[in-house]
Amino acid sequence: MSLLLFSCSNTQLLILKSSKLARIIAHWQKSYGQQLPSLVLHAPKALECYWLLPPPGVIKANTDGSSRGNPRLAGWGVVLRDHNELVYGARIGGMGIETCYVAECQAILAGVERAIQMGWKNIWVECDSQATVHAFQLGNVHWRFRSH
Repeated sequence: MSLLLFSCSNTQLLILKSSKLARIIAHWQKSYGQQLPSLVLHAPKALECYWLLPPPGVIKANTDGSSRGNPRLAGWGVVLRDHNELVYGARIGGMGIETCYVAECQAILAGVERAIQMGWKNIWVECDSQATVHAFQLGNVHWRFRSH
């Protein structure tokens, strides 16, 4: 059985359940034509990217944090690797309702804490959030993380 959701003008959702879905859609298109909003989804482009090796004696923490809105449900992740591409650990976590910035901060702290626990003294942190990187460089991170 197939499901189809239509967004109606009164902001309700109309749900159609049918094994003859194509016939129903054709009838609706003929009857209502331009009145139905259409949604065209495009597949994302594949991007080639490279992971830069840290120098010997350095562990690299690749971190990321995100949320499904700002603020919304958030999560973070970190992967620790050395110059031989050996993975020393990976961690993820959910945070509930948070901003992207707070999730990015949590990812960095989790990575640095884990690297220190493993005895690493030279840690290269890579993060895709310029605001978070600048906050750490200036010692101006979110107040919840200052006690770490």
